[in-house]
Amino acid sequence: MHLTYTTFFARDVNLMADFYVALGLKEIETSRSEFYREVKAGDAKIGFTGQHAYETLGVPDDTDPTGLRSVITLDVGQPENVEPVVEKAIAAGGALAKPAFETTFGQYLAVVRDPEGNAVRLAAAVPA
Repeated sequence: MHLTYTTFFARDVNLMADFYVALGLKEIETSRSEFYREVKAGDAKIGFTGQHAYETLGVPDDTDPTGLRSVITLDVGQPENVEPVVEKAIAAGGALAKPAFETTFGQYLAVVRDPEGNAVRLAAAVPA
């Protein structure tokens, strides 16, 4: 088993997709519609779907969730790439949640919020 997609329910599909493209992910143009866009993130894809999808998927009671419900991590390659990608995130409408720091588990990472408040860890392995 492997992850193929993760999908965000978005109030503004275009704003969300544009944010992740600004971070350096490539849009999959063939998947674009007025209700959906997706970007390539390594071997997986991140999709952004409109609010109508709650009903389509049979989960209409979750249309207005509150609180942080997930975190995604994007590997930016090298530790020196973390801050420049944070700058791109902020320029594209994101907000810094936690400046870059070295973790106890061998990562150098920063945490940003995308334009709809989802947490995104921008990370790279620290060379041993």
